[in-house]
Amino acid sequence: MNPPVIVVHGNSLHAISDSYTRYLTQTFRKAFNLQGTPLRIQYNVSENPYEEKEDKPKKKPLRRAAYSNRIAKREERKDEKVCNSGGKAKKRQVSVKKQHSK
Repeated sequence: MNPPVIVVHGNSLHAISDSYTRYLTQTFRKAFNLQGTPLRIQYNVSENPYEEKEDKPKKKPLRRAAYSNRIAKREERKDEKVCNSGGKAKKRQVSVKKQHSK
């Protein structure tokens, strides 16, 4: 019969000392009442999926950024038209509704 195996998952398990492994073994033996039973602790190291990798392609900018760039370019074109027309821009008439007070 195989001894019970406790699997510990983590990223930096290489830093765990042998004394800590012995401490874990004793603690699990007491917690699960496994006196006299051999117990194995297995460490599984996996890569962090969220860690930045240099070979990943760059992400596209958000749509909002692309949209604001278009607005900025449009404003630049408006400014250029004003400059090219001699600084005389067409004035727009804005209608304002007056509210009658009682």
